[in-house]
Amino acid sequence: MIIPSFGPDRMLALVGPYWTNLRGAPDVLIFSDDGHGPVIGGLRSGFRELGYNSFWGPTAPALVVGSSKDTFEVLYLTGRRQMLPPGWRPLAWSPDGRQILLFGHRSLALWSPRAPTRITVIGPVNRGYFVTSAEWRSSAVAGI
Repeated sequence: MIIPSFGPDRMLALVGPYWTNLRGAPDVLIFSDDGHGPVIGGLRSGFRELGYNSFWGPTAPALVVGSSKDTFEVLYLTGRRQMLPPGWRPLAWSPDGRQILLFGHRSLALWSPRAPTRITVIGPVNRGYFVTSAEWRSSAVAGI
C-alpha cells in the first residue's frame, strides 16, 4: 500500500512500506507538482519497516512517518531525521508549521521540533477514546 501526503509547494510524498524490502531504495519518494519528480532521490527513515501513518501539510517543514511498531519520525527534505517522543501519536502540524498536535497518555498535547524534549499537555481525552486523525485549522470552521 502506498500512502500519499501533500506538502508545501504542491509537493507529493509517496510513502511505501514495501520499499524497505528493496536493497538501498528510499522509504519515501518526493514528487514535484508537475509530476516529473522526484524532487530529490528520496528519503530514508530510521525504521526497518514503515507503518501506515504519515502526514505532511502545506506549511509543514517536514513529513512525519510512523513505524510498524507505532513510533514516529520527522523526515526533513535535507535528510535530517528527528524522533517524536515515545508513547505519543502525531495528529497534525500547526498552520504555521511550528508544532505538532499529539495524542497519547489519554491526553492531547503539543510538541515542537525546536524543543524536542518538551511536551505541553493541552487537555485530557476520556478513557476508551482513541484519536486517530485531526486537522489543525487556522480559523474557526463555520457551523461547528
